[in-house]
Amino acid sequence: MAVLKLLAWSERRTREPRKDASDLILILRSYLDAGHTEQLYKEVDRLLDARDFDYERAGSWLAGKDAVTLIRRHSANPARIEETVRSIVALEIVPEGPLRLIGELRETDVERARQLLTAFLAGFNGEHW
Repeated sequence: MAVLKLLAWSERRTREPRKDASDLILILRSYLDAGHTEQLYKEVDRLLDARDFDYERAGSWLAGKDAVTLIRRHSANPARIEETVRSIVALEIVPEGPLRLIGELRETDVERARQLLTAFLAGFNGEHW
C-alpha cells in the first residue's frame, strides 16, 4: 500500500494534492500497529537494540523491507518499480531537495516526516537506518 500511495502521489500530486502524501505518512507511522509488531520482534529484533531506536521509524523501515520483498515476489518488472520508488523517495529526503511530498503534509514536524521516509528507503534498500 505504501508503494501504491507513493506512485499515486508522483502521478497525481498536481491534480489531487495532499491526499496520497498524507496517506503514505499515515501508513508509515502506523505500520507496526497494523499487525506487524510481532514481525519486528521475530525478524529484525536488531532494530530494537539500536541506541537510536524509534518505534515509528522501525515501522517505516519494516514497511520498506516488506515492500521490496513483495515487489520482487509478485511483479513482472521489479527492477523498474524499485528504481521508480528509489528515485521518488531519494529526492524527497534531501533537505535541499524539492520536498514536494513533505510539503503537502499537514505535518508540523518536517524533519520527522523526512526521518520516516528515510527509514522507509533504508528498509527498501536493505540498509540500516
